[in-house]
Amino acid sequence: MLLVAGRARGRHADRVQAAAFIAPAVLLLAAGLLYPAGRTAVQSFLDARGAGFVGLDNYVRIFTQPDLLVVIGNTLLWVVVTPVVATAVGLVYAVLVDRTRFEAVAKALVFLPMAISFVGASIIWRFVYEYRPDQQNIQQIGLVNQVLVWLGLEPVNLILLQPWNNLLLIVVMIWIQAGFAMTILSRRSRRSPPTSSRPRGSTAWAASGSSGTSRCRASGRPWSWWSPPSASPCSRSSTSSAR
Repeated sequence: MLLVAGRARGRHADRVQAAAFIAPAVLLLAAGLLYPAGRTAVQSFLDARGAGFVGLDNYVRIFTQPDLLVVIGNTLLWVVVTPVVATAVGLVYAVLVDRTRFEAVAKALVFLPMAISFVGASIIWRFVYEYRPDQQNIQQIGLVNQVLVWLGLEPVNLILLQPWNNLLLIVVMIWIQAGFAMTILSRRSRRSPPTSSRPRGSTAWAASGSSGTSRCRASGRPWSWWSPPSASPCSRSSTSSAR
């Protein structure tokens, strides 16, 4: 890739270099995403053996069986709730800790879950949701159930508590993804505020009358907005006209 991009010459060198850098990503997306998605769409119209064409029978079965409707509902819940809440939490956190004394430490603590694998995250949150029957000489090792016991309540098997178990698993994903959203949104918020839209030298343009403007156009001398007012032919003409 670097060899092809480095040897690109001529009028279309920029396009060749761009194609050389984009091509690997496009190939990986096509092989790992587009092809499997297309193949799955084709197989959805076939039977279980993938030999006979059944049309829309598989889709009718999905949207008519109660168990499959629960699966679709849980999938939509994950797709909608997880990114929205993770982005909102990351935005609020980025605004709260931005430009504070402990900004680096606070952001590092939130970003750390991004460096943890899903297996590691599942082990951590297992000790949060862990449940043990409320029997004599058996202590709770789960954080949530231990807090419930301290409050005088009965421990609850949260993983089997419907429909809250699905939301509690979504919390784990939000905990992982909020750090990424916080990092991206924090970078956006740290951009310098826009400067005044009024360009330098605009005072000369405003002060110059019609005669000064005509002289500026007639002079044909190049002048840019970032030039100081004294360098503008329009400012000199307007000054002379004011005198």
